Amino acid sequence: MKHKFSRILGVAIELLSLPSITSAAAPAYKVDKSFGAQEMKAAPICVSVDAKDQVIVLLNDGTVMLYDADGKAVGNFKSAMKTPPTTMTVADGKIYLFNTDRSEKTVDFQGKKIKRMISNGIGCQVYDAAGAKVSEIKLPEAASASDAHFIGKELAIADLSKSQILYYEINGAEGKVTRKIDKVFRLCCGIFDFCPGTTPDSLIVANLGAFKVQTYTAGKKSVEFGQRGSKPDEFHGCCNPVNVGVLADGSIITVEKSPTRVKIFDKEGKSSTKITGLTELVQGCSTIPIAVDSKGSIYLASEEQKCVVKCVPGVSDKPEPAAPKEDEAVKMPEMSAGMKLIVEKCTPLMEAKEFDKAKVEAEAIMKAHPEMPDEEKAQIMMGLGIAPLMEKGDAAAAAKVIDEIKAAYPNTSLAKQADQIKKSIAGTIQMLKEAKDVSKEKAAEETKENKNPGK
Repeated sequence: MKHKFSRILGVAIELLSLPSITSAAAPAYKVDKSFGAQEMKAAPICVSVDAKDQVIVLLNDGTVMLYDADGKAVGNFKSAMKTPPTTMTVADGKIYLFNTDRSEKTVDFQGKKIKRMISNGIGCQVYDAAGAKVSEIKLPEAASASDAHFIGKELAIADLSKSQILYYEINGAEGKVTRKIDKVFRLCCGIFDFCPGTTPDSLIVANLGAFKVQTYTAGKKSVEFGQRGSKPDEFHGCCNPVNVGVLADGSIITVEKSPTRVKIFDKEGKSSTKITGLTELVQGCSTIPIAVDSKGSIYLASEEQKCVVKCVPGVSDKPEPAAPKEDEAVKMPEMSAGMKLIVEKCTPLMEAKEFDKAKVEAEAIMKAHPEMPDEEKAQIMMGLGIAPLMEKGDAAAAAKVIDEIKAAYPNTSLAKQADQIKKSIAGTIQMLKEAKDVSKEKAAEETKENKNPGK
């Protein structure tokens, strides 16, 4: 969304509405919800498939699980990384694990000395299938690693903290940045996902804050599609899609959260179908990592549900629904006249950070429009209450605001999902803090270099 107030309202609408949306056609897929259920003792946060269709799953405790092409567990090992890995990729029989090295530092914030966890860069350790550590690779310039893939012979890293994709040439234990894609991504909810394309030197990005899927070839944008909305070929919520994958024929798989939707587009994004039979894999703003094998089977990792769901093509376990009529398409929640007026009047005030004036204006409009439902009032009060606290980075105070709104409007969806909303807001605040810290450090480094050129 364009303005901060609208973005906050968008988060609220996404968390509170959770519509059930049906596409016009449903490809035949059998949904297996029991993949690896017996062996996984922690939540999966990443899934990859190697050249032999073996499935490798990274758990949030640093354990790596290996399965053969038939889904049989064939091994596991625990990474030796001090900070648990956040993502991985697989290439040439090796498993590459990545983490973000953080340490506690005292920083200046609004005239006060406070302690924060600051990124010191990323780490990379390489293992063989038996769990033996093969090497470590130094990867400069990146502040975080939310996703990683080999694009040809280069290693590409999604750096959420700096909103960029870095390409590395790997030479032994050293990685050298050869190029980057930056200043083009609108990221949200602490999520940044991409996958290799099927054409040489291409990758596909889930630019979720822009509601776009973008293909970059040789570092330049070559294909783009997507927009916000509730139609089958649009992306719903405050930000989607969260993850992307690709089939052998170049078709692009998109994954949306809240509600979970998995759709298959042609490579130009001109048509789409939706996989049926999936239940909710996450609530609120969370990633759903995806991998695809050579047979077109789709693997979805849900950290929240602690499972990997396998979607096998060719046999549907549910009948395909009839294509809905145009007028039956599910729409985003309709705003009342009062709600529309509040968004119109208060957005400029929120943009100008005149939060008190925005609150007075909104309260006057709500008083003049007593017909406004409690759902909308709760959303408005949340947006007004949280915006200044997000500016301050005060997650604890934001959680208190949610509790107060829950008490004032106990029968609303916000009240029922208060814990999920608090978790989502806390994650967003943390992401914003880290981004600000990285920007400050970069500015300080540039200032130092300017004062001491050549050193």
